[in-house]
Amino acid sequence: MFLTSMIFPITNQKQYEKTFSKFTSYLKDELNLNLNNEDIKEMFQELIEEGYIETAEGYIYLKENEETFEDFAKEEIEEMLDNPYEVTNLFDTDDIVEMWVNEKSKEEAVEIYLRHNTIFDALNLSKPKLAFYDEEIGKVMIARYN
Repeated sequence: MFLTSMIFPITNQKQYEKTFSKFTSYLKDELNLNLNNEDIKEMFQELIEEGYIETAEGYIYLKENEETFEDFAKEEIEEMLDNPYEVTNLFDTDDIVEMWVNEKSKEEAVEIYLRHNTIFDALNLSKPKLAFYDEEIGKVMIARYN
């Protein structure tokens, strides 16, 4: 079985097995995740189809599809704005008052936050690093939880 998606078509069984093997080795050997083969297959399929996945260590995403991961992260930040505790962690009091007085939307608040911070800061992630490279899917990045 091999995967094709709108993001990255893996067009033959040999390439699928090679890419899947790299992914499996990274999860088991580098991240020391104790996962069964079915879980790994599901994670791999999700990575290929969606462009990113969440693990116990953080997020793994395809560099070539980084924009999709950034959109996901912006949605996560918007959800954080529903929680007063999170709002006070993301913004200082002056910014909160200014946004309230100026009736800023959630989308505008996210943009204000991202002017001075990264999506990785908001999600409590370290700066992304190269997890591994594969000829078919390119750079696979990891942003670990702090």
